[in-house]
Amino acid sequence: MAENTWAPTDYYQQLIEPPKSNHTQENCELIKKLDESLGEFAFTGDITINRVMSRSDEGDYLKEYVEVISEDHGAFPMYILTPKKDKERYPAVIALHGHGKYGQEAVLGVDEEDGEIHHQFGVSLVQKGFKVFIPEIIGFGKRRLKRDISEGNLSSCSRLGTALLLKGKTLAGKRVAEVRSLLRLIQEDPVVDSNRIGIVGFSGGALIAAYSMILAKEIQGGVLSGFPSTFQGSILDRVHCIDNYIPHMYEDADLPEWLMLIAPRPLYFECGIHDKVFPRNAAETAIREVNQHYQKYDNGSFFGFDQFDGGHEVSGEKSFEWLRRMV
Repeated sequence: MAENTWAPTDYYQQLIEPPKSNHTQENCELIKKLDESLGEFAFTGDITINRVMSRSDEGDYLKEYVEVISEDHGAFPMYILTPKKDKERYPAVIALHGHGKYGQEAVLGVDEEDGEIHHQFGVSLVQKGFKVFIPEIIGFGKRRLKRDISEGNLSSCSRLGTALLLKGKTLAGKRVAEVRSLLRLIQEDPVVDSNRIGIVGFSGGALIAAYSMILAKEIQGGVLSGFPSTFQGSILDRVHCIDNYIPHMYEDADLPEWLMLIAPRPLYFECGIHDKVFPRNAAETAIREVNQHYQKYDNGSFFGFDQFDGGHEVSGEKSFEWLRRMV
């Protein structure tokens, strides 16, 4: 069979070539571009806990399941885990799950891989002394569209994402706006130290955590698990969910450069060396470049990383204790 000389290979290679670093751009310019690329969403309206749907004593922590009402984003469920320690105030952390139909339940140990991906990282965080807030991310779990639930689809990312793109917005932008709205609720919690708020995200949840940290300075530190990479080595190398693709982001910088915008706030990467979704080579590039950037700040002490013996999954073995010390 003759070679296909009409394949647009050269054109595609040009498209995926990393942009040249533009160090003449100020951080504030890049942050503004990210905000614009994600799309315009409100996040400053009233937000309250409407009702507590369940409450249970889990031994060393209390678990509440609540309904949150946001003026900008409607109603959504959230778990709140509070340590049973004699403290007036606790550091807080927002825990963001990855893809899957179980949504926030996965953070508590229920997912399609029998807990072998998220590893109950919400429980691990509350046991470190954090008050943990686990929102259901739009498009997953109980926040899927009714049609996707009836059809057994793992998410509503495709339908929501394409509809938003036609409006000049993105699903990632919607999710980041919801986190920024939630931040205001957390800051007003009487038992939360509002100067010690962190964020932990896994996979798609780490994307939301990263972009939320870039835009919201109220977040003092974060852990990105199963996400640090380069665009070429991850979402341009294999098929990923539509929520990963943000217009214009690859014009200005590669993913490691975007993540550098979080500096000098504490930032930790954890990456499984057998991860096939965000592969090792690209993860190591991100680690190397971001680590080098953080050397400007207190000799790099605000950046940490763990390449653990695992796949596309949460570890938390080193990162959560690091976050407890740094936030």
